[in-house]
Amino acid sequence: MDPVSAFSVVAGAAGLAVQCAGVAQKLYNLASNFKNAELTIRCLADECDTIRLAWRRIEQWTRDWADDVAADIEVLERLNKSAATGSMIMTSLEEGISSLGIPSTPATFRRRAAVVWRENDLIAHRDRIRGMVAAVHVLLEVIKL
Repeated sequence: MDPVSAFSVVAGAAGLAVQCAGVAQKLYNLASNFKNAELTIRCLADECDTIRLAWRRIEQWTRDWADDVAADIEVLERLNKSAATGSMIMTSLEEGISSLGIPSTPATFRRRAAVVWRENDLIAHRDRIRGMVAAVHVLLEVIKL
């Protein structure tokens, strides 16, 4: 197997895991400020934490698998693409969070209303995350990770 390909999957998985951790933390902070959208935000944060753990495991598995001469390059390419797509999804979510801002003081009614108005955006992010999770799940089932 080409070690560069395995390295790129390891790097992509590690990067996505770190990004998920940061996004999850921002979401937890946001949820504490906007009680009326708390459930939606906390669900997103929890899903980001779970994805972080999964990509950490994929990273470790890829490191171990890199020594296997019969490793499937197509699987590595697919994992690499999935990590890149996941990174784009997390970047989009992070930008959405940044546009809401995380105030240091409790949110005003006007600010809370802005989050309710954008709850559909948060739901769209959630749907993209769940789509990514489903696709990676199918891939991992195929390779029996």
